[in-house]
Amino acid sequence: MRLMKTLSCDICTESFAVSAFKEWFKQMQAHYVNQHTDVMASMAGKLKPGDDAWLAASKERFDAV
Repeated sequence: MRLMKTLSCDICTESFAVSAFKEWFKQMQAHYVNQHTDVMASMAGKLKPGDDAWLAASKERFDAV
């Protein structure tokens, strides 16, 4: 049995309980689309050179829980 980890959004206080980083990432994508439309709209069509850094930092945060 895999342990559940709870990790919050990096913008708001909503949390997601998952057992794997990929699950958290999928939930975060849907959460951003539904709850942080302003952020998603501001990023539309832009190259995202910071995505790799954001993903690495998020994975590190997840692993630390």
